[in-house]
Amino acid sequence: MTQAQITATAQLQTLTKRQHVHLTGRGAAGIFAILRAAGFLAKDVLIPANTCYIVAWAVIASGNRPRLVDINPTTGNVTPSMLESARTPTTAAVIPCHLYGIPAPMAEICAWANTHQLLVIEDAALAVGNQAGELPCGAWGDASILSFGLGKTIDIELGGAVLTDNAPLSKEISRVLKSLPLWSTPLYKQTREWNDLYWALHRCENDGLNLDRQYAALFQQFHEIAAYQLPASYWDDLPAALADLKNNLAHRRELAEIYSEVLKPAPVQIPQFADLSALWKYPVFVARQLREDVLDTLWNHGHHNVTCWYPSLHPMISSLLPNINQPPTPCADAWGAEVINLPLSSNTTEIDARAIAKMLDAAIEQG
Repeated sequence: MTQAQITATAQLQTLTKRQHVHLTGRGAAGIFAILRAAGFLAKDVLIPANTCYIVAWAVIASGNRPRLVDINPTTGNVTPSMLESARTPTTAAVIPCHLYGIPAPMAEICAWANTHQLLVIEDAALAVGNQAGELPCGAWGDASILSFGLGKTIDIELGGAVLTDNAPLSKEISRVLKSLPLWSTPLYKQTREWNDLYWALHRCENDGLNLDRQYAALFQQFHEIAAYQLPASYWDDLPAALADLKNNLAHRRELAEIYSEVLKPAPVQIPQFADLSALWKYPVFVARQLREDVLDTLWNHGHHNVTCWYPSLHPMISSLLPNINQPPTPCADAWGAEVINLPLSSNTTEIDARAIAKMLDAAIEQG
C-alpha cells in the first residue's frame, strides 16, 4: 500500500468506526465483492427501487437477482415493513441506501434482517459524514460501501471503499477485490459511452419508444464497468479530500439553507431533513408534467449541475430480468418521476444557489 492508501484507510476507520477498510474502484465493486465473499449465488437481494442502477448491475454481475423495494414517501428510504413485503424464501441480503444523504432507519432494518438471518450491506455512497441514529453512516450492517466517484460528497472522480467489522468476511472481500480487472483506457471509454447512453435512455423511458428494452443487450456490452480496481497511484488525492470533509459539509449546509429559505413559499415538495449539512444533493419535487420543462429552463440558463436522479429501476430491471416479477413500488416510481436535484458541491456558490432556486420557482409558476 502507498502512504496515501494507508492514510485514507486510517481516516475511514476513524470516520466510520469500522475495523477493516478496503479501497475499491467504485462503490459497486464493493457490493459485488461482498456478495461473492458471502458465497451467494442465485439469491434475491433487496434494493430500493430508485437507488443507482449500478447497485442492480453489481448484484446481477455477482450471480444474484435484485428485488425492488418501495420507499417511505416522506424520507425516500426503505423501512422494515417495506422490506418484509418484498422478501422471498430465497432472499439472502438487503442493501439499504441513505437516499440523497437522508439517513435510513438502520437500527430497525438491521434488527429486522437479523430476525430473518439476512446479510445487511449498508449503501452509504451518498451519506459520507452523516449520522444514522447512534452510529455514523458506514458503520451499520455486516458491511458497508462508500463512493468517491464524480459528483459524490467526497469527489475524486473514481473510487470507493468496503468496510466491515467481520474479519473472515474482510479476508474474502480482499480476495475477490484482488481478482477484479484494473482500471484501463478501454474501461474509461466504456464508462463514458455508457453514461451518455444511459442519460438518453433514462429520459426516453416513458416516451412509448420501448428503448428500455435495449438495457439487456447494453448490460452485456457494458457490465464490466460495475466492478474494477484502481492502481495504487490513484489514491493520492483521497486523504486531503477526507481531511476537508468538515468544510465540505459546512458548505453543503449553507447552500441547503439557501434553498430552504428561497423555496419555502414555492409550489414544490421538499422531504424531511434531519441534518442539512450531510445531504448529497438537495431534492425537490415538482409535478411530473412540469418537470422536463423546468429542467430545460434551468439547463438552458447554464445550470447543468441540476439533475433528476434517481429514476425508478423498474424499466431497466424488467429488461434485464424479464422472467421475474417485481413487486409494485408506487412511491419510488413517483419520486423518480418528480424529483429535481439541486447542487450542493464545492463549485456551487451561494450566488449560484439563489439563482437556481429563484429560477426554479419562476419556471414552476410559469408552467
